[in-house]
Amino acid sequence: MAQNSMASMSAAHQPTTGTPAWIRQIDGFTQSSSFRQLLILVALAATLSFMVGFFLWGQKPSLVPLYTNLGPKESAAVVDALRAAKKNYQLSADGAILVDPAQLPAVRMLLASEGLPSGNGVGLEMLDKDQSLGTSQFVEHARYQHAIEVELARSIETIQGVSAARVHLATPKQSVFVREQQPPTASVVVELSPGQSLTADQVRAIVHLVASSVAGMKPENVSVIDQRGELLSQNSDDASGMGLTDKQFAYRQRVERAYARQIEALLTPIVGANQVRAQVSANIDFSRQEGTSETYGPKTGVVLSEQTSDTTRALGDQGINGGVPGALTNQPPGGGTVTPPTAGGLQPPANLNVQQYQQIIQTPISTQKNETRNYNVDKDIRHTQYASGAVDKLNVAVLLDEKTVTDKDGKTKTEAED
Repeated sequence: MAQNSMASMSAAHQPTTGTPAWIRQIDGFTQSSSFRQLLILVALAATLSFMVGFFLWGQKPSLVPLYTNLGPKESAAVVDALRAAKKNYQLSADGAILVDPAQLPAVRMLLASEGLPSGNGVGLEMLDKDQSLGTSQFVEHARYQHAIEVELARSIETIQGVSAARVHLATPKQSVFVREQQPPTASVVVELSPGQSLTADQVRAIVHLVASSVAGMKPENVSVIDQRGELLSQNSDDASGMGLTDKQFAYRQRVERAYARQIEALLTPIVGANQVRAQVSANIDFSRQEGTSETYGPKTGVVLSEQTSDTTRALGDQGINGGVPGALTNQPPGGGTVTPPTAGGLQPPANLNVQQYQQIIQTPISTQKNETRNYNVDKDIRHTQYASGAVDKLNVAVLLDEKTVTDKDGKTKTEAED
């Protein structure tokens, strides 16, 4: 018995073959009571930390948006200003800037001192908001006009070189009298980026953009100025029909260069290459002329209408319609009268019968004929519009180089051109 017990104890203390030693150590540590106590302490600490964190999160004030309806450009400028001022902020998922409600007034005053945000209002998105029932027609028109101004300013700000823009529209009230109609006008103020300037084509594009967005507005009624107070649209389309003044100048230069090249091409074969220079100054009339002429043809026109009237008076027509008005005149003559009544105070001979007397009184004594003809006069009306840009005068200066000749001794000398 003793031998069996000793064998079993030795077998129990003998390590199991095939199991690593570190696994047996970890297994022994987890089975100990100290590990169980440590595990309970860790669970209690985690629970306490979660409760403290939840309590602190509940005590943290909620953040409010600093501004609403800010574009990406304005939001980036505001964030840069907050970073420079070392103010706490957060960005929401939709890009809104959130700050502490207690610091909201101070942060807004800080940004206002720096001119931020520089947005110019709400555009056509204001139409999506519910309007009150008591809004008058004047207020609705003013809101709509302001929305158009904001939308135009946003479109102008997309042009390269323009950092900000403002648009002012003046739309007079329409009148029922045609003579009292006044055209709408507009003014555009652009703020250019540092080191940037607008070309003439860009200014003309801004003018036509504003004029095309308002009914009845003409491009010449739109003014564009920059932040320095310079009028950029002063060279816009004028009455000469050639567009901008710089275009007139460019057209004049093209004409002068063309004449100069023709003169040099004409004289180069005679005096040699690079031996002639020509300068031309052109006076060009950019005014537009219109004329209307009426020409009447030599031929007789077509007859439009014709009226002919023939009137013949006989001997017996004199005094037949005369007499004193009244009942006695309207009564028929008395019966049994062989001799007819006198005609025009003439007494017929007694030896004439009735048939012979009728022939006498029907003898014509005057005849009148009237003819009226209306002719269509051959007329030619021409309305002529003369194109601007006609050359009134040319001032030409030609410079010829002296002719170089070589004498028989091999010496070169210059001779003046004949």
